[in-house]
Amino acid sequence: MLARLSGRTHQVCTAMVLMDSSTGNAAIGSQVSRVTIRRLSRDEISAYVKTGEPMDKAGAYGVQGLGGRLVSRIQGEYYNVAGFPLALFSVLAGRFGIKVPHSRVQELLATRMRF
Repeated sequence: MLARLSGRTHQVCTAMVLMDSSTGNAAIGSQVSRVTIRRLSRDEISAYVKTGEPMDKAGAYGVQGLGGRLVSRIQGEYYNVAGFPLALFSVLAGRFGIKVPHSRVQELLATRMRF
């Protein structure tokens, strides 16, 4: 899988549902990010696989770990690629009156978008 992703851009799609169990009301959304993996040598792929990190990851890499070194660019939200779309969550939570401080979300997003 890593050899197929090498030097290419792919999409990471995440869907989320928040539900109020007392009323059954739900807020549903999804988010897409585009991730570019730099061109990888067979030795780099082998060394990364030997760490064990990719073995339980969708896409065979973990952007939040050593796999972050394989990524040359993210178009969209880093946290979507890492598995929890923070901005989407804050929007959906807002539909239930849960306030996620916008300034804090923006601060977190800004610290992780350096690809």
